Amino acid sequence: IRSGKQVATISVGADSIRQAVRAIALSREFLRPDGIAVTMQPANVEVDMEGKTRVAVQINVVWASTEK
Repeated sequence: IRSGKQVATISVGADSIRQAVRAIALSREFLRPDGIAVTMQPANVEVDMEGKTRVAVQINVVWASTEK
């Protein structure tokens, strides 16, 4: 995020999605002192896992603003 690169996670399953959301929430707290605010943009995507198509959640982390 700081270097301007796009950040996203792709998660399959409730536990994986919960961990991704927790990690993003922690990153918000980590970036806040530097005046960086981020938001999440979730989307459903299809991924191929071992030859099977599964529905997953992709969470894009987007730089929302600078709060200084």
